[in-house]
Amino acid sequence: MNAEELLAQLTQEGFASLSLQEDPPHKFYPEHAHPTKTVQIVLQGTMWVTLNREKVLLTRGKRLDIPANAIHDAKMGMDGCSYVVGEE
Repeated sequence: MNAEELLAQLTQEGFASLSLQEDPPHKFYPEHAHPTKTVQIVLQGTMWVTLNREKVLLTRGKRLDIPANAIHDAKMGMDGCSYVVGEE
């Protein structure tokens, strides 16, 4: 799926806030939480997310749903990462 199709799908799933994000290589987001459920779907590159003490590797086409108030961090891979973010 391309970005537009993913945004349409996430809208149908009830995600109200949608954006395309592009981060440089090795960009790091320290531990944080969102007040609503979020989803991240990688379009290009890689992203490591630590959620519930588990490291998850997201590559092209991979989706990660993060529950509301779940503490997590994220680090982009060596080629950076572009991805879709949705928040309920």
